[in-house]
Amino acid sequence: MSLSFGLVVFFTTIIYIKKISFDLIYKLIILWFIIGILQISPLRDYINSVLEIIMTRSFSSDLDISRGIQLLANEPSFAGIYLTLFLVLFDFFLMKKYLTLKKIWILRLVAGVLILATKSANSILLLLSYVFIKIISDKKGFKYILVFFLIILPIVYLVTVNNDFDSRGLNLFKLLLTNPVLLLNDHSLSSRFYLIYISYFGFFDNYLLPNGVGSYSFNWMVLAQQLELLDVYEINKSMGNYLMPMSFLGGIAHDYGIFGIILVMVLIFYPLYKNKSNEYKQYIFTSGFFIFFLWLQTCSYALPLPWFILAINYTLLKNTNRF
Repeated sequence: MSLSFGLVVFFTTIIYIKKISFDLIYKLIILWFIIGILQISPLRDYINSVLEIIMTRSFSSDLDISRGIQLLANEPSFAGIYLTLFLVLFDFFLMKKYLTLKKIWILRLVAGVLILATKSANSILLLLSYVFIKIISDKKGFKYILVFFLIILPIVYLVTVNNDFDSRGLNLFKLLLTNPVLLLNDHSLSSRFYLIYISYFGFFDNYLLPNGVGSYSFNWMVLAQQLELLDVYEINKSMGNYLMPMSFLGGIAHDYGIFGIILVMVLIFYPLYKNKSNEYKQYIFTSGFFIFFLWLQTCSYALPLPWFILAINYTLLKNTNRF
């Protein structure tokens, strides 16, 4: 998918979101949660057969092997990214008093369990990053946040999803608590970092100029050889295949150069400039920091859903009285 199609998704969402109510957004999130819960239930085999018809690779693996649930994403790591973004959206719901604090904590618990059930190192690292941002931005409630995410969440995950202490999801979570550096040795995470690095290297190697629409898909192999990264597990395994950029911003930088970066910066920061309400300063800090510095690095711009979420965030911040 090209940048032009992504912009079509972005502006179409902005136009039609005026007709969307909070109740509809809330129901869509609940639908995602129901699909995730079904994928960790005894009905997962039946759900697999239905979802395989809807989209390729949208199925849940048995929870005793490495790959986790995928919900409606095309792989577990993307499902985890979207679930973490729901946590940011819940902060907005709480700030606007759309939902009670009790309901918000229940939604956070479900989202957290499903993130662990994706068994994605990248997703679990994003979850910890979200917790860290919440701690430094909400000093009054940091004790509750720590107890919830570091004690209650793992216990509920073990009881409801997988009572096997060798679970990949739990092992990754324990690594985060004991020695986060070791998490970088996980192939699914370290390889993603290398692929993200390749996209930015191609951007600077071409003097900030565009490499061409969709050029990352084949140019990454040339750059990997140039950087002597052929020994990296995922890169070695993927040689000869066309890959989507693993980074939203990195992919745009590689394919569209500085011109694409400027365009995306305008889409991200324009609503922040327009919204000067003190009520939204903390939300802007947590959501803006998290989405820009974390999410934009871990999700391909070739997928329509990132543009959809970016459009929702744009509309919420630019016109906070809409919802």
